[in-house]
Amino acid sequence: MYSDKIESIEFEPYQKRNIRSLRVVHDNDIDYAYKSTDRERLNRLFAQRGDADEIIIVKNGLVTDTSFSNLLFENKDGLFTPDSFLLNGVQRQSLLQSGLAHELTIRAEDIPHFTKIHLINAMLLPGDVVVDVHDIS
Repeated sequence: MYSDKIESIEFEPYQKRNIRSLRVVHDNDIDYAYKSTDRERLNRLFAQRGDADEIIIVKNGLVTDTSFSNLLFENKDGLFTPDSFLLNGVQRQSLLQSGLAHELTIRAEDIPHFTKIHLINAMLLPGDVVVDVHDIS
């Protein structure tokens, strides 16, 4: 939460989720440029996952993030992260600065051109949570 002073501090143990499938959901108005405790919109999108474990959010035709992580798309040419992210996470920034990943415009219809998708955040490194592109609906 952003303010001119600390509003509250909370600690919760991190639990790595077991994610094997993803569902593409669309929201052309979502804005999550700053991390927030207000996750209502993300939770509504997550509720659309059906039998999938997690969602890929598409905004105006462009792939962004999941409900809790940035994305790395893998193919024979390397690792690519969408340039249309919702939140510019620290792990994402680190991978870009180190040259291990590259930004790319990724449209929803481009997803089949990749083999795997890595979910990354401050607690998840590439390879920790990987979904085969065939497990995306």
